[in-house]
Amino acid sequence: KPDAVGVTSDVVFANHGNAATDESLSLRYTAGKPTIWLGGNEYKRSTVVAAGETVVLAVKYDSVTGGLRFWDSESGTTGTATVATTNDFSSTQSMYIAGDLNSGHGMDGLFGELKVYRGAMTELEFEDERDALMAKWVQNAPVDVTAGADASDITLAWVDSNPTASDTYSVYRREDSGTYTTALASGLTSINYTDSTVIFGTTYYYVVKATRDGIESGFSAEVFEATTAASALYAHYDASDAANVTLENTNEVTDFADLSGNNYNADVGSLTAVLYPDATQSATGLNLLDIGETNNRLRTLLPPEQDALLNFAPDTGEGAGEAASNSGFSFFAVARVDALLDGIIRDVVLGNAGNEDAGLVLKFQGGSPKLYVGGVEAEGPSAVPEAGDTLVFAANYNNVTQQLEFWNSKANSSVTVTVPAADFSTAAAIFIGGSNNPDQYMDGAIGEVKFYQGRMSPAAFAAEQLALTQKWITGSPVTEFTSWVDGTFANGTLSDKTATGDDDNDGISNLIEFAIEGQDPTVSNSAVGTYSGLVLTFSKRQEDPAVGGITYVIEQSTDLGVTDTWEAVTPTVDDVNSISYTLPGAVPKDFVRLKVTQD
Repeated sequence: KPDAVGVTSDVVFANHGNAATDESLSLRYTAGKPTIWLGGNEYKRSTVVAAGETVVLAVKYDSVTGGLRFWDSESGTTGTATVATTNDFSSTQSMYIAGDLNSGHGMDGLFGELKVYRGAMTELEFEDERDALMAKWVQNAPVDVTAGADASDITLAWVDSNPTASDTYSVYRREDSGTYTTALASGLTSINYTDSTVIFGTTYYYVVKATRDGIESGFSAEVFEATTAASALYAHYDASDAANVTLENTNEVTDFADLSGNNYNADVGSLTAVLYPDATQSATGLNLLDIGETNNRLRTLLPPEQDALLNFAPDTGEGAGEAASNSGFSFFAVARVDALLDGIIRDVVLGNAGNEDAGLVLKFQGGSPKLYVGGVEAEGPSAVPEAGDTLVFAANYNNVTQQLEFWNSKANSSVTVTVPAADFSTAAAIFIGGSNNPDQYMDGAIGEVKFYQGRMSPAAFAAEQLALTQKWITGSPVTEFTSWVDGTFANGTLSDKTATGDDDNDGISNLIEFAIEGQDPTVSNSAVGTYSGLVLTFSKRQEDPAVGGITYVIEQSTDLGVTDTWEAVTPTVDDVNSISYTLPGAVPKDFVRLKVTQD
């Protein structure tokens, strides 16, 4: 490991004070480039080694062919040459490490290991030896590995201790501490990884490897973590059902029911009333609250009610915030924009603060959707709404990584920013259609608002976005099996279009191919599910438009139904994305199958 390079005295290993003599072997750096002198001939690599880099240098000489191979870990490549004459490379001088007999020759740095072999190694032996030294001295395993449970995910992070960053990383997982064999994920290029395949209530153990130039490190120290509870609905307001809205004077809203069961009903938050229903329904025929074009607001989630949702203040000696142990929070809002009022303080859809320096504020500023959390701005991708546009807004805060994702349906994309954990609740209530500042309001209508305690998994967050977009904006057209089976696929159309047909002869019927995500009835598929540990998972069809009229059931038998009748089991997971089942593991034989039926 040279601490400084570029001087004539950078000698690593040598047997003569004059490298140019016939009886010399000298390994050194020349202006930072690894160089081998053999029999007075110089062979130099082209890569300059930076000061502070730990380097493995490997030299192989074949006296029969005169072939010379010179490899350095800095470049990860091998230089080749032919030594013109076979000389006596031994010397009358002694062999030295970190210098030679010349008192002016030495090196500035550290020395780890030297190995000298008699006889020419095979190419495989040469590669194995250098790779072993790389793993030992150069390609270090990741350090400071951490694991944090995050709703239905576990997020790992680590530090690459190598002076030159690794190319890729691999994550290994077990459900108990022990020997790791098969990677859960490989080819990773970032120093973090989110495992979204975990099951609630299970403890998982992880290790990480790093790879550079094809050389893999050993395992990192082991970490373990248990999954936490999934996010829970904290407050929910839906104007599509008139039963949720209490009126006086025919159409003035006095109470907006909370459907979460927590009874955080919204009430009057301004001198002038919010009206119901709005004169214009959504594109899907649903009623909205008429927020009007002046200061008309509803008030919900008073300061004490916000703390368990939004107070992530770290413990500085006086106790952490009430939400500090939560994985984060999420919220969704559906709003129609009738006009942009402009002005930096107007066009507020939802907020608990009169300015953007603290709290939570969702607004249009300069036309683009913007979300402020704890004074940090998340500006959605350019998507200035036009009068009459209905938008779905979605936010997902990860208290483990402190990342905030902000999405809107107009752009159908999101932006992610870092928001340090803090108390995002305020001394004011959360207002729908404005904030506690009477000059902050919007011109438009509100359809639905949902708050979740705890960060949602990526799949659940995306599913909620889709559900609200279809509910309020696009509708939910349904693809039935009968229309799908008439389509054209990768290898043409089907000759047998019945539910039990199997044109590609893979043993998977047309109906199963239809019901499982990513299947093509004209292309043979080796499997329809994934199996990890004791968990069997099938991905439900998620293509747009959505699938209708399909029922998914997992059945179990110990002898393929011969004497033990196939019986439906209770799935471990059964949502819009997938259905899975965890085998008990206590019987010698166990068979599980997916049964799909069409209404």
